[in-house]
Amino acid sequence: MSKETNLLLWDSLSKTDPAHTKSFTRGGGFSGTAIKPMWAVWRATKEFGPCGIGWGWDVLDTKIAEGMVFCLVRVWYVNAGMRYETGAQWGGTEIRTPRKDGSSRADDESFKKSVTDGITKCLSYIGIGGDVHLGQFDDTKYVSEAKADFEIEAKASAVSKQRRLDESFVTGAIAALKAVKSADELMSLGRVHAPRVKEIRERNPELLEDYASTGREMKEKFSSKEAA
Repeated sequence: MSKETNLLLWDSLSKTDPAHTKSFTRGGGFSGTAIKPMWAVWRATKEFGPCGIGWGWDVLDTKIAEGMVFCLVRVWYVNAGMRYETGAQWGGTEIRTPRKDGSSRADDESFKKSVTDGITKCLSYIGIGGDVHLGQFDDTKYVSEAKADFEIEAKASAVSKQRRLDESFVTGAIAALKAVKSADELMSLGRVHAPRVKEIRERNPELLEDYASTGREMKEKFSSKEAA
């Protein structure tokens, strides 16, 4: 790698969606912004592929001390066809969780939470949540701009997803049209398709060109049979 490429992965991962963060305050007046762990998992999956295929983790060690569970975790990931590993990080969680009455109970998810803590720490070292860890979320202007960017991206993603769904429907609908055996069956199928076809015509009318031509062909086919 060169100086020009050293930050490519970091830069592609470092921007955080403010909708998946939360503010926190700890003893001593310390406050900050925390990234929701599952968003970090989602972000890694988006970049590298499904967990277990494009990325994952190994638990290297576990310890119990001072009422805490500690798990030593190392994340691996595949980038440009090569497998890489992060440095190992300890994640920790209290074994017992407090009740409202002041007592406590054993937390049966303490090991899971410790592993998750270790995973998110490892992911932070390749850039996930980089803007949060660099203090950029202390700048309200930066947060506002990031929020707007992610909202635009979400809308574009929703439009793209809807188009894929529309394309899938049209493909299936055309196959169904070609399989009908009679004019009555064709009319009945047309009524079933009508509500969805109307929606697609409003969103992506160009997707219906083949559907419409197939419908006309089938009508002509059955009309010629009746005439004969």
